[in-house]
Amino acid sequence: MIARAIGTDAAAAFLGHTSTVITEGHYIECDRSIDPAPAAQLERTLRPEQPDASLLIHSAVLGEDALLAALDRDADDDAVA
Repeated sequence: MIARAIGTDAAAAFLGHTSTVITEGHYIECDRSIDPAPAAQLERTLRPEQPDASLLIHSAVLGEDALLAALDRDADDDAVA
């Protein structure tokens, strides 16, 4: 519950682990309700070593530009002056 609420680092600290490896391997169960495919694509595309830019060369799908513009406007509204 701690890992899902505030992160793996917090869960490891709560359990007294110096690394998240043990915490992740033995105490944290993956949330199976989340589809891992989008995260895998992002990891493949944005990884620091040998990133795969093939997804970045595709043109935007219909309506994507408007959605991104709306998100940018929302982000600007939240900005602190």
